[in-house]
Amino acid sequence: MNFWILLESKIYKYNLGSSIVDRDTEKVIESIRKKPYFIAVRDIIDVNSLLDIGCGNGLVTYALGLDKGIEISQCDIKDTRHPTVLQLPFQLASIDKLPYGSEEFDYAYVQFVLHHINPESDIGEIFNGLKRVVKKGIIIHEEIATPKTDLARARSYDEEMNRQFQPENPLEVFRYYTREEIENLGKDSGLNLERHLVLKKGTERDDFLQKHLFYFARDNC
Repeated sequence: MNFWILLESKIYKYNLGSSIVDRDTEKVIESIRKKPYFIAVRDIIDVNSLLDIGCGNGLVTYALGLDKGIEISQCDIKDTRHPTVLQLPFQLASIDKLPYGSEEFDYAYVQFVLHHINPESDIGEIFNGLKRVVKKGIIIHEEIATPKTDLARARSYDEEMNRQFQPENPLEVFRYYTREEIENLGKDSGLNLERHLVLKKGTERDDFLQKHLFYFARDNC
């Protein structure tokens, strides 16, 4: 196994609270709270409810709920959540078929989901669907392709990491979006880009994939 994949796997399992970690959940949550993306998201949200789409183990938004005192709901195509968060509302659902009412939540949070969306799905309609279920806005945390990115190598690296992180839920990588593509998808859906952050610049070992955070607000906010 690639050394960096093994190392990233161990770091991920510590930071995001996999059940195999040998530290208690409180320490895991404390490590999440120190992450730049978590601090940025915590600064954005200011009202009552948030939907975590593609929640994975669910600890990120669980910690947000604790810190902000807001209602958290979660959904994913499989339920692989940490035992700590099982009391939170959850539905089996994919991002292209959200089983929620119009403006049911103040915010939606979408972390590392877009590059797993099947190309047969209409990404524009997915953004319209995200807009439909929120009152305030959508927060997207995503891996972004850069001119230096070797897409085939990045895809292989990402899929191997997914197999290490979530062996019970392997995820195929279909494509990586650029910053401009995501900004245009939001604009085409009638959303306003209120905030954009480059959280991590890519390196050679991850084929120069960057991690960006976008906050799109609805027109009525």
